[in-house]
Amino acid sequence: MGEKFERLQDWLSRQQLPRGFEMMKDPEWVARFVKGMMESAMSGNPSAGLSGLQDSAAADPEGREKEFQAAISSIEAQWSESRDYLVLKLPMNGDPDWDTLRVMAKEERLKLEGLPGRKPQVLKLPSPILPRSTRAVLKGGMLRIRMKKKPASRYIDISVEEGQE
Repeated sequence: MGEKFERLQDWLSRQQLPRGFEMMKDPEWVARFVKGMMESAMSGNPSAGLSGLQDSAAADPEGREKEFQAAISSIEAQWSESRDYLVLKLPMNGDPDWDTLRVMAKEERLKLEGLPGRKPQVLKLPSPILPRSTRAVLKGGMLRIRMKKKPASRYIDISVEEGQE
């Protein structure tokens, strides 16, 4: 097993990895990533560990998720995560004022205003989303917000043509 890992490590050291994947050359990052994947798989939320593949400039995924969970617990919300979506469910304590109820989204944050009996909230999301794909539905006293996760960016192969001078 050790020989295969050494060959993989040697091969990896010679690769030109896309931006954001340079961290894969760091054995400590790989160990943290694998540990996070194992912990999330054992916790029953296997998609949680995948957030470690985000750009190295992004904040600590575990810290982001903990911060998000603390924020939603303060407004008594529940959330779930799949491979493609984040879903937030907020019980509405009282009738919402349709003139002041607002849900606003940007890649890393969700802003909620006009929730009955609550101050405006800004939630830092555990994964980047596509804001224009966010949908909010109020039904039976429950506000359900569904946010499509932003896919990881990849290089696109561009064909090179011979130019005329």
